[in-house]
Amino acid sequence: MTTRSETTPAAPIPATAGSVPARLSLWLGVAGLLPLLPVLGSLAAVLCAAMALRDDPTHEDRHHAVTGLALGILGLLAPVAFLILYCWWLGYPFPIHPYRGPAR
Repeated sequence: MTTRSETTPAAPIPATAGSVPARLSLWLGVAGLLPLLPVLGSLAAVLCAAMALRDDPTHEDRHHAVTGLALGILGLLAPVAFLILYCWWLGYPFPIHPYRGPAR
């Protein structure tokens, strides 16, 4: 004799998908730091993080969105900082100091 619990399948446990924009901002922020999607990935990460933080996120989703936001901002500021340092070091296209070639 079988009991009811042996014949009926267990009810599926609903999976919590979390906030899609929060997780997407995290992955786009990582991709924005790689040569895959340099500026577009970082910009999309910042926009997705703003969308995720505008809603009322859970604790884990908030961490994903804030991390994606930080990586996105870093991915947007890194090329600008590199350009400023490059121009300062070589002196052009902004004439900070002229490039005189290697020291002899």
